[in-house]
Amino acid sequence: MGRNRGASAATVATERAADQFAAAEAALERGDVAKAERAAQAARRGFARWLGADHPDVGGALALAAEIAARRGDRRGAVARSEAAVALLARAARRHRGAVEVARMHGRALGQLGMRLREAGDYAAAGRCLRRALALARRRFGPRDPEAAGAMNQLGIWCKYTDRFSEGERLYRAALALTVRERGPRHPEVAAICHNLGGLFHEQEQFRRAEPFARRAARIYVATLGPDHPDTVADRAALAAVLIGVGRLAEAERLLRGALRWFARHFGRDHYEVAVNLGNLAALLHQRGRRVPALRMQRRALALYEQSLGPTHPETARAAQNLAALLGPAPRHRRAVAQLLAQAQRGLARRAGRSARPLPSGAP
Repeated sequence: MGRNRGASAATVATERAADQFAAAEAALERGDVAKAERAAQAARRGFARWLGADHPDVGGALALAAEIAARRGDRRGAVARSEAAVALLARAARRHRGAVEVARMHGRALGQLGMRLREAGDYAAAGRCLRRALALARRRFGPRDPEAAGAMNQLGIWCKYTDRFSEGERLYRAALALTVRERGPRHPEVAAICHNLGGLFHEQEQFRRAEPFARRAARIYVATLGPDHPDTVADRAALAAVLIGVGRLAEAERLLRGALRWFARHFGRDHYEVAVNLGNLAALLHQRGRRVPALRMQRRALALYEQSLGPTHPETARAAQNLAALLGPAPRHRRAVAQLLAQAQRGLARRAGRSARPLPSGAP
């Protein structure tokens, strides 16, 4: 009798943890990071207590915690949680070799770790991780499975950041075709890939090619997530960067100022996304001949990049380069420009992919 009562209590508690996990995912999808974090912590504790600390669902909760940490701007915490998730799920995949869902969780966690490493500036380790995630998805599920599409999209992002533009475009287009086939043409995952294709062309200063993808992504995000979702706001800011390139400065400034206000209000004035939008707005103001506010915004953007990413992160390096360009060749700025360019050079060495970071234990 007591054993039955205990089993029932464990089942109820496990179901409660699963409900908390689902609530965390839903809260993160809505952009409510604080609620997502509380629910994810409760889910992880419940899974660990009732299923065991090495159960795959604990790994899933760790992966979700990593995503939440990344959304908060805690890049170090995001990497640590992702590494723990990959190690746990690799062990689970070896124990349950025939379990398809465990294999999917493992592959997704490996891809997520690659993304977190890339965001942290460790491009070499990120590339190794993302290529292994794609190889795992293709081997385990086939090249036309949605898991492969997700892995191709993630690897495409890394290709953009490491100047592998042709490879990135091939990966994005293959991922887009698979995702449209599986999800339909107006799914948020389609928007994400269109956003990334626009970013790839923007990085190459092919602004006319970038604009249709950027606008398509913006339309899908507004229709599916609503105008006030973090992904929608970030996408409007990305569209603004493209519009600067094609000369639609008034529309771009309106979008950037709106995004800047939203991120400062919801994520805080020191958040990474605030830095991104300040830098883009500085470029726009400089293009419109407003040098003084442009310099002020670019200095603030560089300070935020240094604070959130560190002084030698590749994105910080680009912000330093941009500030040096805005300062120009005037003699009074010569020393500051030299210091900024030296800082940029250190960051660009990381962009080139030099790293000795090992993958976590259990990575395939």
